[in-house]
Amino acid sequence: MRWNHSRGERAVHPVHCDRRGTPCYGPSSEEVDMRPRNAKISPAAFGAMLLASAIWAGFAAPPASAQTPEEREVLEVVERLFDGMRTADSALVRSVFHPEARLIRAGVRSGQPAVSVSGIDGFVLAVGGATDTWDERLFDPVVRIEGTLASVWTEYTFHQGAQFSHCGVDSFQLVRTAEGWKIISLADTMRREGCEPLLSREPWTLPAGESDGGEAGPSGGDGAARSGSGLM
Repeated sequence: MRWNHSRGERAVHPVHCDRRGTPCYGPSSEEVDMRPRNAKISPAAFGAMLLASAIWAGFAAPPASAQTPEEREVLEVVERLFDGMRTADSALVRSVFHPEARLIRAGVRSGQPAVSVSGIDGFVLAVGGATDTWDERLFDPVVRIEGTLASVWTEYTFHQGAQFSHCGVDSFQLVRTAEGWKIISLADTMRREGCEPLLSREPWTLPAGESDGGEAGPSGGDGAARSGSGLM
């Protein structure tokens, strides 16, 4: 998503964004099994290994295709946000946010951790004034729900028109209201380096027929000025 460095805010031109990202590496083949070939595992140790495996499996995130109906409701809200961005429909974008929602950028500035927080008004205005398609594509969204609180963690790539701009991670917090799930905060990172693995994959999409279309309003209903902070 885009950022305005001069004001420490989100901006409307993705090509001006900084990137960050550190690759992660798993153990080498020599590190996987250091036990001597003739060693024996006691029944107690074997049972402990099975228990650890079961616990690890319990924490593993289910694939997006195996979401529960309530998790899909949460993902539909996220999908409506990006549908609104693609179509420059500022009314649709505003409808998915709680009135007190905040946009948060976590990054690095001058070698130090930096955080910027803003409201949604500037971003909504920027969406209504977009002249190129803002296409944000998600990968492997993970949903967690506890009562009236939900979170979504997902990798993304952002494209302005046909041009790739950057990638990163989106972290959504949603709350259930009388009007349904609403985004109360959206934090993200962005980078240009290390995006190739995502670009080589097919992005995640909701299966056909599962999205209910949301609370769409007239397209561009919140103005056309490309000013203020933006989500990108």
